[in-house]
Amino acid sequence: MLDELFVLPGYGISLMRFFLDGSVFGLNLAELLALPAANWTRHLVRTRAAQKHFVLSWLPRVPGAQSRRRAFSGFFTQRLILLQRPDKHTPFELPPGLLETWRLRHEAPVQQPHASTATPPP
Repeated sequence: MLDELFVLPGYGISLMRFFLDGSVFGLNLAELLALPAANWTRHLVRTRAAQKHFVLSWLPRVPGAQSRRRAFSGFFTQRLILLQRPDKHTPFELPPGLLETWRLRHEAPVQQPHASTATPPP
């Protein structure tokens, strides 16, 4: 299934292994989850991580870059909150503590009427 998400076969596995590496618990989570071995795409993942680290280290030096990034990430997160899951009954929600910490607006989710509670037309 992961290979369907990315153009390069094995990139998803390499990405998962990268994020699971160095667990705070001192465990090899990739082995515990029985993930397949990473292929050559692990080098692409490491290169991308190094590039991202370099760009983010320059962020404070570029005038206005941090505020633009903060505005974009707030906009993106706000859109995720409004996104509904595929079942159309359970909206995406964040705990109230995170809403306050991230300074996001809480908008009431749109309630979908259930078939049993919907009133028939006259």
